[in-house]
Amino acid sequence: MRADYTKQRPELLPPMRLHGSAPSHHIARHGAGRVRKSLMSRFFAALSLLIAFALPTAAFAVPCKYYEQSQQGRFPGDPTQERPGPFTLLLSPPSSLVKVNPLAPVGTVLAQQTIAGNSTIVDQNGVPARYGVIQCDSSIIGAWYDMLGQPTAYPHVYQTSVPGIGIEIVGWPLVWGPGVPQTSDDIATNETLYIKYYKIGPIEQGGSIAGDIAAATIMYNKQPSFSIRFKDPLIIVPTIPTCSVSTPDVQVSLDSDAVASFTSVGMTRDEKDFKVSLACSGGDPSTSTNVHMFLSDQTTPSNQTNILTLDPSSTATGVGVQILNGSTPIVFGPTSTAPTTDITRNIVVNTPTVDIPLKARYVRTGNMTAGSVTAIATFTTTYN
Repeated sequence: MRADYTKQRPELLPPMRLHGSAPSHHIARHGAGRVRKSLMSRFFAALSLLIAFALPTAAFAVPCKYYEQSQQGRFPGDPTQERPGPFTLLLSPPSSLVKVNPLAPVGTVLAQQTIAGNSTIVDQNGVPARYGVIQCDSSIIGAWYDMLGQPTAYPHVYQTSVPGIGIEIVGWPLVWGPGVPQTSDDIATNETLYIKYYKIGPIEQGGSIAGDIAAATIMYNKQPSFSIRFKDPLIIVPTIPTCSVSTPDVQVSLDSDAVASFTSVGMTRDEKDFKVSLACSGGDPSTSTNVHMFLSDQTTPSNQTNILTLDPSSTATGVGVQILNGSTPIVFGPTSTAPTTDITRNIVVNTPTVDIPLKARYVRTGNMTAGSVTAIATFTTTYN
């Protein structure tokens, strides 16, 4: 085909004429019919070249096949043992219960497990296989071995479904980045894996890790090779009680009142009770932890007084809102340092619910005019 293309080339018009009409004087010299023939010859030649280059690509993307083997090793798949793929490697760690210290610094390795020779391979239908082999027609396939969670600030550590917990897997078959090119990929149950669990953020409660945590993908056709998951859900349990806020949005409606009732600056009226609730769990026997709650002024975050700034939507003037811990107005602040009020509760094990009672009230701050009042406080919790 290359010889034909070269032979026809002197007959072709300049390339510009493929993109527009030929000048009229040129058509008169060559004849309109010859122009069409030359354009058509070049079109078919280019089309033939495109087909020639496209054919190997189509032939290259032949799906790989999945086989069961009686022994470990990279060798051609036995066509009598073909399985529906992709395979799944089910990990059986020494324990499905992992205890972690939620007070450890971020970046700490909270727990480690070694999984050696006690995993299971199943095909797409969940039927066990002795060894799994992925066989491709291509002479070089290679695979990517990837963790499925989001990456973290720590190399090779990825997020899990438990907030604050990251996971790293070292050893076969996980290699960070492209795998070594190979003509097949085998999955064995007697390989050793080392798993580390990291603290990557606040740990407010335990949870479980289930579903696929890693997967291998064949490079040349993006076909799934196999995935990795725990055979049974992995349970993360804090060694001390942890809590999460179960009332993240508390609405407090103060009663209407008359401006004349506030006779002087600093006068307070119309206290209303409300509470912030914590859901707590976990902890070894006889353990406890301190929960600290701080409130800040959402409208004016730098505010470090005991009066909330009114939201811009408010129409009243000369009035503010205070929040009380017992009978003491809370001092707001952006940090946990003084003078910000620290509301502390000691949480012991087996305390599922902790209520923190608070109060809200009006306070006169200047010359008052009637209207609506809206103030917003944001609360955060920490442990020690």
